[in-house]
Amino acid sequence: MTRNVATCKVDDTVETVLNLMRERGVRHVPVTDQGKLVTMISMRDLLHYSAEQAKRDIDSLTSFIFGVGYR
Repeated sequence: MTRNVATCKVDDTVETVLNLMRERGVRHVPVTDQGKLVTMISMRDLLHYSAEQAKRDIDSLTSFIFGVGYR
């Protein structure tokens, strides 16, 4: 069992949590708020979020370049 568990806070950025996971070699991290466990977050959760955010960014830029309603 892990003695020194890596945790993140509810207001940590996706980038911060991904870096923590890479540094510690873990795929799941407890999320805390004021020292209390709120939930667990996985690398898969963060990758899904990042992919969705990238799609929104691409859609926004496409609309900006080609005009609203492009598609």
